[in-house]
Amino acid sequence: MLKLAPRWAEKEFQWTSCVDDALATVSNYYGIEYRFSYAKAWDFKYTSYDTDKNMLFEKRLDTKNALDRYHFLTECHRTKMIYHYTDDVKELLGIVENELSHNRPCAIRMDSYNIPWDYGYQNLHTNHVCMPVAIGKKDIQVIDPYNHMTDLFFPISGLQEASGFCITYEVNPQYNEMFDCRSILIQVMEEILGITGKGNDFDNMRQFSRDLKEHFSVEKELAGNSGRFYWSGFHFRLVEFAFGRSFARQALLYAAERLHSDEIRKIAEAMRRMISKFNYAITIMQRTFKGEMPIEYGLSDHDKRVLEEVSNIFALEADFEENAANQLLQYLCGHTEVNKQEAVSNTMLQPGPLNLNQTGNACYADLSPYYNNQALGVNDLLENADFTGVGEYFLRDDIPSDRLIKYNGIEFPIGTGHGNLYDNISCRGQKILICRNNVIQLNFMLTAEWGSYCEEIQIYYDIGRKGVIPFGVTDFALDPKYGETVVYQGRTLAKSENQVKPWQDKAKIFAFSVSGINGNIDYLILPVCERIHIFALRIVQGRTRNLHGNTL
Repeated sequence: MLKLAPRWAEKEFQWTSCVDDALATVSNYYGIEYRFSYAKAWDFKYTSYDTDKNMLFEKRLDTKNALDRYHFLTECHRTKMIYHYTDDVKELLGIVENELSHNRPCAIRMDSYNIPWDYGYQNLHTNHVCMPVAIGKKDIQVIDPYNHMTDLFFPISGLQEASGFCITYEVNPQYNEMFDCRSILIQVMEEILGITGKGNDFDNMRQFSRDLKEHFSVEKELAGNSGRFYWSGFHFRLVEFAFGRSFARQALLYAAERLHSDEIRKIAEAMRRMISKFNYAITIMQRTFKGEMPIEYGLSDHDKRVLEEVSNIFALEADFEENAANQLLQYLCGHTEVNKQEAVSNTMLQPGPLNLNQTGNACYADLSPYYNNQALGVNDLLENADFTGVGEYFLRDDIPSDRLIKYNGIEFPIGTGHGNLYDNISCRGQKILICRNNVIQLNFMLTAEWGSYCEEIQIYYDIGRKGVIPFGVTDFALDPKYGETVVYQGRTLAKSENQVKPWQDKAKIFAFSVSGINGNIDYLILPVCERIHIFALRIVQGRTRNLHGNTL
């Protein structure tokens, strides 16, 4: 049996694929690199509405380059992926047996509809890739890198319906890192910025933003999918661009290691926000266009506002991404003074796990005027709580009666605001007044739903100075990804089809600390990402001394 351990191509974000995870597993098996193969995956190809008014948006979004994201795999990493297409099970097993006999990993295509351990089992037909490790008389033993599972068995008799191709890997580790990644990155950045390419990809994003707001037709775009955004070609094109940014980030992390560059690493970290913004835009469209009403009814005012919000997201991200690409290109070309003045004026404050070893006076920001969401509710069909917007919420009975979440001596209050039942802030760019002096630390209690997100909170001081907190918050159904501390786990409920159903797993609320502030804070600006929910903000102020030197 081949000893093969599953690896993920990207650990932080959902934008990965089974083929990429199989490649990461092969890379780990041989102890070689593969990440720079994604160097060309950061792009946005789009045909404007004025060019062809009858073309669907899913056709306007050209993801050919995103799909061909292994562009430099053979050239740079001397690894070649070879697809063998066949519907003959004996031929497929012969290829697999040959690879296993030489202790070489391979992958086989399987239909999720036929895979008992996959989420699509008996539900949907979609391509999936698993990796064989042994072949028996009746079963084939595989690992599933995408689902991070091992010791799986599938009947050989079922391969006829489940498979259609296999992938083998030719690896030459001798020349694995004999290439100039700096020169290649310069070439790639010049192409997407339109310096040597056919156009500026970020101008394409801006044009897409305008066309989406003015010309997008739900009736046309989602026809044939029961009005469901999730199964539309338009949705898959956006996902593929999200894939591209997720994997381009991996290429930059590799380049940062090769070139020993903190500057490239910082730009790679900035790409976390890009991926998060794609995630956010896609998830709010998923929630809006669920196909529960006939699409011929047209867009509601809320649906139109969602399209406008998504349009604004891509317009702003085009500027953000273009700035990052320019910074990378200038650095690679030897210009190291990029945006130095802006970096000085915007102090970056790094969040970390909840800080329990603190000295100072703690108080709490009054967030009740900003509450706009109800997360806590009772087990009753008449309950109005709707944390996620689709009927999911926390069970209030699990919250302590004093409504204080306590963690190792630190308390966070969960309150209600102004006589209503709202108990948290769904982030939509609110300006939160603080007006506190001598602040040395902030502790946020928060969580996310329908995905994990990387965003920024802006801090404004009384002297005009500005600080930025880049932070990540994990989906409430998952373990923390960004160093947050789990401070609460409780049961959740979901209302659907005239009944209330409990979730099997408990959901989580997290906390993180931001230290090193040292100033008088006037206010905060929250991110525009309504999937992030803030329950409480604890403020720690430094102790002052009187004229006699005594601590007050």
